[in-house]
Amino acid sequence: MNRGRSWRIRTLPFWAPRMALPSTDSANCGTVTSALPRSTLVSTTVPARLLTDFVGTLPEKDLEMALDLSTQTLSLKCARFDTHVMCIEAEEFPPGPRPDEGDRLSIPLDELLAAIEQTQMAASTDEARPVLTGVLLHIDRDGQTLAATDGHRLAVRKLQARGGSDLEARLIVPARALAELPRAFRGESGEVEVIVSKARNQIFFRAGTSEVTSRLIDGTYPNYTQVIPTKSSIRPCAPSPCSRATPPT
Repeated sequence: MNRGRSWRIRTLPFWAPRMALPSTDSANCGTVTSALPRSTLVSTTVPARLLTDFVGTLPEKDLEMALDLSTQTLSLKCARFDTHVMCIEAEEFPPGPRPDEGDRLSIPLDELLAAIEQTQMAASTDEARPVLTGVLLHIDRDGQTLAATDGHRLAVRKLQARGGSDLEARLIVPARALAELPRAFRGESGEVEVIVSKARNQIFFRAGTSEVTSRLIDGTYPNYTQVIPTKSSIRPCAPSPCSRATPPT
């Protein structure tokens, strides 16, 4: 988690026993909703790093949380562990963007996560070249293409089209935001719904009970296809394990 990020803990009314954990920083937002055995309506904002560091040390036991509304103090108890975290009013938590209107498509979650793993590592970390710190998500009728480059290396992964989506777009998604998806969608399966705002400045990823939102990087991604050879006079060959000669005994 980033230093400037905070989480808002909100348990929903008794008829919807679930807990929402939205988090946000200056560019990205995320929401994880988890089932609870019981709940009441209460909200607060917790420092994300402090909460994740403490939870990361806990054993796999039930976690009991209690909020003192008068002092905004969150009590966390698990096994022999007991701590108190000073929170701030839930109203201080900035509201995240909502995809009220936008273009949508669905991508198999496992394929998207594999494509992200194979491409985002090639993105640049140089903030002086913001366009290259993102991954190009090119969507057309033939499918989706993810491409990333830092000017020295290039990674491209194509996904086949599924269903009849008429969405066509070239979106630059921050590589740091895409790197959050495997953690946010851990344990989920099926498909991820991708929603692009009509203003083309926000992208939403939804799978199961989790959602990750990111601002898109403004700019034009370089034409990486120009550096990919269309033909080559060199053809590499390598023996397969089955074709290797057996050494004499």
